[in-house]
Order: sequence, then structure tokens, then C-alpha cells
Amino acid sequence: NFPSFHFPEAKSTSATIFFLLDLDLPRLSGRDVLAVLSSDAATASIPVLVVTALDTNRAEGLPGVTEVIRKPVDRAALFAAMTEALARPDS
Repeated sequence: NFPSFHFPEAKSTSATIFFLLDLDLPRLSGRDVLAVLSSDAATASIPVLVVTALDTNRAEGLPGVTEVIRKPVDRAALFAAMTEALARPDS
């Protein structure tokens, strides 16, 4: 079981352009967060950039994930992923 959670900031504004998510969260699975984001109409179309120390193959293909960045984070790769998310037509 995991605690219930919601994303009022993402739902209350159209200013959210992407989520930056670590899959290995201390109290909650990043996969659970992705499931909530992808199942909610208010957040389903917002791209998710995943940062992980885990095998990147495990994160690819998860709902909403547009980019997987391996830890330790390469700043150039993170900046490129953020720039791409900002350039999306629906951003």
C-alpha cells in the first residue's frame, strides 16, 4: 500500500510543462506516480522526464515517459530533455 496523493498544482494551472520524476522514491513507487499521472485527464498529456539510477530499460515505455536520464545526471542531457519538452506543440 502507498499513501494517497494528488497533484493539485498540476491540475489548477496550465503552466505545468513537464514532470521531473525519480522512479526510486523513498515512500512511494515512481511507477505508482506515473500510473496516477497517466490516468488523470488533467495530467495525462504532460510529458514526464524520468531520472533514475536503475536500469534505464526498466523505465522506457512506461506511460507518459518521454525521456529517461541515468544518474548521475549529465547536465547537458537533462537540459536537452527539458528543452525538447518545452518545444512540444502541446506545451
